Amino acid sequence: MSSMHSKRIDKIDSFKDVVRVIGRGATLGRSLTLAEAEQAAQWLLSDQVDDVQLGAFLMMLRLRGETPEEAAGLAQGLRLGMRVPDDLSVDIDWPVYAGKRRQLPWFLLVSLSLAKQGKRVLMHGAVGGDADRLYLEPVIRAMGLPIAKNWQEAKAALDQHNWVYIPMEVFFPKLVDWLNLKQTLGLRSVMHTVARLLNPAQAPLSVRGVFHQEYVELHAQVALLQQTEKVIIIRGDGGEAEVSADKRIPIVKIIGGKIAHAISNAEVVDRPIAEDLSVISVAQRLSVASDLSEPYGMATCRKTLAEIEM
Repeated sequence: MSSMHSKRIDKIDSFKDVVRVIGRGATLGRSLTLAEAEQAAQWLLSDQVDDVQLGAFLMMLRLRGETPEEAAGLAQGLRLGMRVPDDLSVDIDWPVYAGKRRQLPWFLLVSLSLAKQGKRVLMHGAVGGDADRLYLEPVIRAMGLPIAKNWQEAKAALDQHNWVYIPMEVFFPKLVDWLNLKQTLGLRSVMHTVARLLNPAQAPLSVRGVFHQEYVELHAQVALLQQTEKVIIIRGDGGEAEVSADKRIPIVKIIGGKIAHAISNAEVVDRPIAEDLSVISVAQRLSVASDLSEPYGMATCRKTLAEIEM
């Protein structure tokens, strides 16, 4: 056959072509280039994609796994949807989208410690739909920490406190909708990867957490493509960027275009087995945590902080 349907698609002119390219199988299908993924993101932003096309796109990428070029291209293209002020100065970008199931979010204390050292830390995240996960935003709210309602408030909080959390629903509500499709489709999608890659203020250091080992390498390759000055990828508890004190945790650092792999050493420290992860309890414990009251948590904070400061 010589019809158009039996030929490999070399040029993409619409989102329908995007779906066809990634869905045509091993012989005629292929991955998107970085530029094609960026164009696909721009079509998504301009509402030129219907729900059926979006679902097909997300699930086909989920089935075979996104490539570094696809993830980086989508992140680059979607950055246009954030409208970040050019004068927003940030030292550390810290995406927090996974949530916790068993342990407290000790990494929050690490970010506050960095802010006390004078680093301008921007955390961004979203409250997902998994009822068995503790997401960070309600904890931050219960602790009375600054939560920005727009980029101007984010800048003011950074100027005053060196620390701020901005919900994704504030700066990118459309991406929140795409993340929440997990509740409809039943599976995470490439958008969960992309959310961690946005680095809204283009900070020179980005601290990213992942859960599955295959995503460690994916994020490392994406970091090379994004050319961020320094990226730290931690396969942490619950998928957040946290170095558990009692475990050997895979860590990858990308500095100046070079990848370095490491595994943290485990300490002898008792890990709490059954934690109360109610928002009020977590907020109270984090607010008064000390080596005496929280030996595991404080050890985890020290190990995480050490990896970021190195």
